[in-house]
Amino acid sequence: MQRTDKTSRESSNFDNNAEQERYFSGLAENRGVNEGSNVDKSEVIFDLLPPPVTHKHILECGGGAGFYTTRLLRAGYKVTCVDLSGEALSVNRQSARRIDREPELETIKGDFTKQVAGLSDNFDVAVFIKVLHHFSDLASIEEALAAAFRKLRPGGALIIFEPNGRNPLWKPLYLVQKDPVEGKSKWHYEKNLTLITESNLLGSLPEGVQSDVQYHYVVPAMLFSGKSALHNLLARLNKMLERSPLKPWASNISVRVIK
Repeated sequence: MQRTDKTSRESSNFDNNAEQERYFSGLAENRGVNEGSNVDKSEVIFDLLPPPVTHKHILECGGGAGFYTTRLLRAGYKVTCVDLSGEALSVNRQSARRIDREPELETIKGDFTKQVAGLSDNFDVAVFIKVLHHFSDLASIEEALAAAFRKLRPGGALIIFEPNGRNPLWKPLYLVQKDPVEGKSKWHYEKNLTLITESNLLGSLPEGVQSDVQYHYVVPAMLFSGKSALHNLLARLNKMLERSPLKPWASNISVRVIK
């Protein structure tokens, strides 16, 4: 399978960790956990995870202010979250405290690949939830995935859930949206989602591993997140489209690999 390698400087949204840290610290300061502007996709993500029996330990890359960290903790997982932003991690810990799960959360500030190298734990799961497309290039994505995979125990799972870079609607959608922190178009910060393709993600993984790739939300999740008859109809339609030739137009892609 041919890789769609786009690693030029021109394709980079964040040129360095300092720029990325400043941006996401600003988001955490302005929005906290940002519950109001996120569409919760936990149902799909949790279907990819093993059951949280015996307090399974999750390594989370870029959990930020904790939108999904809190959901993982509430479900019964233990979480080690690595993020560049200390401000975001502070909000993350506050959220864990509010649900009485702070003892099950460890936060580590710094570059994911570098910080993970020093961890001694063998994790049950490593998750990348809507974070890889903020990396500066494909090489950085590959390094982070490889670092996480090495820290999995035998039988552990690597879970990736990201925007689908093959969907052509992302660019026009984000070009017309303004970022709340610096006022630039959101495409400036989101454009490396074009790196998130099935071929690139599979090319980042060790040879010989078995992987399960799925496409999610051909119908945008925000359209069927309610409980009405119309919402239910759209949800059923979405399930059919996810298995159809239209699946490359889905909003999200997931990859699950067992070590």
